Amino acid sequence: DKKDMLSFIKTQIDAIYNYNVYLYEQRDPKKEGLVYIYHNWESGTDNSPVWDGILKRTVAPQYSFQRKDTTHVDASQRPTNEEYNKYVHIIEVAKQHNYGDEKIAELSPLLVQDPLFNAALIASNRSLIRLYEMIGENQDKIQQLEAQIQEMVAFKTELEQYRDTWATNHPRPQPGDICPLIEAVPLTS
Repeated sequence: DKKDMLSFIKTQIDAIYNYNVYLYEQRDPKKEGLVYIYHNWESGTDNSPVWDGILKRTVAPQYSFQRKDTTHVDASQRPTNEEYNKYVHIIEVAKQHNYGDEKIAELSPLLVQDPLFNAALIASNRSLIRLYEMIGENQDKIQQLEAQIQEMVAFKTELEQYRDTWATNHPRPQPGDICPLIEAVPLTS
């Protein structure tokens, strides 16, 4: 029933809010209004060709690992060992710095303000606002979420392009540009 649902929401909502706050505070070091991801596995488009250009520029040492994914799926349908080597390298850079966001932002071979990830974060904020309104608490958190949405929407041109640390001056359309379909971010003036 609704009372049980609201009780459950009250026990979980602050954890989600705190994660969103973490993203804004730690994954937007230049305070631009868009958060970055440092691994394509965070994107929801893990093995998409959208990552090919960035990964081609990534130089990684050779790692030893055993692939499990190719034991049940045709290897031609999965990333190559060379690509997985780069995926492992990105994780190793993070591990070497104890997953410290400041060092990751400085040293990671892959930093992307992914439009799809940021659109999903805006959708998450809007859902949190609706839930906080339903439980009737935390006006300060509602105001913070609304302010963050406005800051992110102010960077709508960045949401239209796929950016990485090497190509910020050469944006190019990517499949993530469909993100307005999942979130009502106005992408035209």
